[in-house]
Amino acid sequence: MKLWKWVESFGELFGLILFVLVYLLRLASGMLLDDLIFDKVVNIVDISLFLRPHASLVLYSSLILMVILFTILIRQGLGSLTFSIQFKIQILLRILTGWLIGESLIFFLINSIFYRGAIQVYPYLIGFFLLLLVALSGLVDANLRDPINQIRSRTGWQKASLLYRLTKYFLILTLALIMIVPAMVPLSGFQASPPGLPQPYGGKSGPYDVEKIQLQQEVPDNISSFLIPDNANSSWYIYLYLPRIPSAVNHTAPVVLFAHGYTGTDPADYENSLYQLASRGSVVIFVQYVTLVKQLTGQFAEPEDTPFIASNAMYFRYLMEWNGIMQAVNYLQTDTNQQISTHYIQIIGHSVGGGMVPYLATKVIQQGWATGQLLLDMEMPWFASTHPLTTYNLSILPATTIVNIVGAQDDHLASPCIGMQHFERFYGNLSNAAISYLIVPSDFHGFPRMVATHYLVTSAIDDTLTKWGFLKRVDAMSAYLVDLVNNLTVDQTLSYFTDGTYKMLTQGNWSDGTPVNPLTYSTDPYGIRGGQNLANTYLHSHDMGPEVCTIG
Repeated sequence: MKLWKWVESFGELFGLILFVLVYLLRLASGMLLDDLIFDKVVNIVDISLFLRPHASLVLYSSLILMVILFTILIRQGLGSLTFSIQFKIQILLRILTGWLIGESLIFFLINSIFYRGAIQVYPYLIGFFLLLLVALSGLVDANLRDPINQIRSRTGWQKASLLYRLTKYFLILTLALIMIVPAMVPLSGFQASPPGLPQPYGGKSGPYDVEKIQLQQEVPDNISSFLIPDNANSSWYIYLYLPRIPSAVNHTAPVVLFAHGYTGTDPADYENSLYQLASRGSVVIFVQYVTLVKQLTGQFAEPEDTPFIASNAMYFRYLMEWNGIMQAVNYLQTDTNQQISTHYIQIIGHSVGGGMVPYLATKVIQQGWATGQLLLDMEMPWFASTHPLTTYNLSILPATTIVNIVGAQDDHLASPCIGMQHFERFYGNLSNAAISYLIVPSDFHGFPRMVATHYLVTSAIDDTLTKWGFLKRVDAMSAYLVDLVNNLTVDQTLSYFTDGTYKMLTQGNWSDGTPVNPLTYSTDPYGIRGGQNLANTYLHSHDMGPEVCTIG
């Protein structure tokens, strides 16, 4: 009984410890910390997206329930229950409260570096349930129903114990209100709603149905033993997204190479865009490359302090990406009826995959491809690998190359300044090419709020800002290549991803007519040629330091 008395007194701590243990067990089972955090991020987003259309209903129904509960609390409580039952209920309520405190702390952490205040429904629910537990505790604990008289009637440790209990619930109530109050206005239904889908690109699918094909990747023998596969059967895969062209239609498909981000080996993370691009009439290639490797030995052994971007592990990633692309193109040219043209290439990279784009573009040109048109899109790019076997040469790219380098205003992983460095390298080698540096901004004018994060391009987020800030441009790129290779008119399509025009930068209007913050466009992001210095604007406290925003 003494143990249960301790649990009753410190139940919130037990609940919090239980919450932490669940996460520690998942890590002990072999799950990566990055994957664990990303899973939580995605789960919160999924819950919020599911409830978002019913946000007002959630708010008003919960408020009514609160009023009813507090009315019961004030009038009678649950004094008719036996002491034993009340005691057990108190233990359960305290453990649940501790668990929700853990959920609150995780949310505050993720919100500070990821959501940036965009998620409202989820914290409101956590706060509501915390408040609900406080109310229920009052129903079963007479000390909470008449605290002033209870304090006056006690002395010594009994009084201190009661003050501890009251202070504890005051803090929990404060935490609940911190999560509830900021969300009440956005959830009320009185704020403006985001714009509809962009047209003609980024909203509706293209004219073709899409077939998805999975190929087993042939990984070079000399590196395969070092790889830690992300797939259950220890294999690596290549995924092809092919437009289903009617036999009566004479259609040649350009090729889109899509390089995923670090840990983003599951194609489902990007299928919002993979299917969209293929539906336009392009053949899309998605290659899995390794996230983690085993201890490197033999010819690949290196010092433990080798930088991430210079390591042999990074070389493995680049090698797997390019070998997979070559295998996929060979399959398309020999084992399918798909009519493709490697003279028209679009390369899209996200995060670490974005840092691969210069390397992939170099390999494409060295292969004799992209003689017709080369389009490059780097979304929230990481640094390019500095490993000696992953070198690139931007000077060999055609002068007609079109480049979009894109940062996100509230990116907590890859500073927009990294993309600025990439821009200067392209500009120094292709000053006559159409090279655009873009920032996708956040906009909290209405609800749901629109926040530009590192994961903006992924299927997990895929909201209004994804459609306008990312998918509209790359969809237009795909449509442009399809029309170009099939000798159709392309002039109007170019304006969606070149020259900083209205079509390229607009993100529509909120429902009250207020324009959503447009993309920031620059051909001089450091301000060294007379333009605005965007580095000063977009250097965040979470970046790796001011040196990230220097020319390099």
